Amino acid sequence: MGMYEKSRSEIALTKKVDKYIFTLFTKERFIDMKRDWREKELDKARNRIIKQAIDAHNRRQYALTVYALVPLWEGIIKEKVHHVGRIYADQTKKRFTELVKENDLPAMASDFFSSYIMGQCDSEADIIDDIPGRNASMHGWMKCYPSRKTSLNAILFTDFLLRLDAMSEPPQIDNITSVMTPV
Repeated sequence: MGMYEKSRSEIALTKKVDKYIFTLFTKERFIDMKRDWREKELDKARNRIIKQAIDAHNRRQYALTVYALVPLWEGIIKEKVHHVGRIYADQTKKRFTELVKENDLPAMASDFFSSYIMGQCDSEADIIDDIPGRNASMHGWMKCYPSRKTSLNAILFTDFLLRLDAMSEPPQIDNITSVMTPV
């Protein structure tokens, strides 16, 4: 038993909301998204990967969608903030916060990113259902095959990132370093 068990009514409500959300994201809606992304001037390889991830989602191959999109997120952020060189997780979080601020979005967006997408996840026990977290995906710690909801969340987060305007200049963040500790 977890710290917080959902009641039957909460589970039923979640299922109803999910069902409604799924009706909104039809194949036609995904076609429109792909068309919008074409206008974002993505490099050809990234654009092709994203399109194939959507196609995989439509074929109900949700793992292909999640595992194709998650690795792209840090690169998209890196480009939008004009970061040069290797970027570490703590840098990505701070740069994303600056990107959210420059796009006049609520801090909730960067809080979600820091807590869930880039949140602390050191094992399968730390995975949050239906959230395509970076560590769970990149280290192969998924507890089960990704759900339709997880796949859609990966697509929607990718869409969110692609719609953010790039920063006019790189943010000034004080001495960000990442310490590598030996195992």
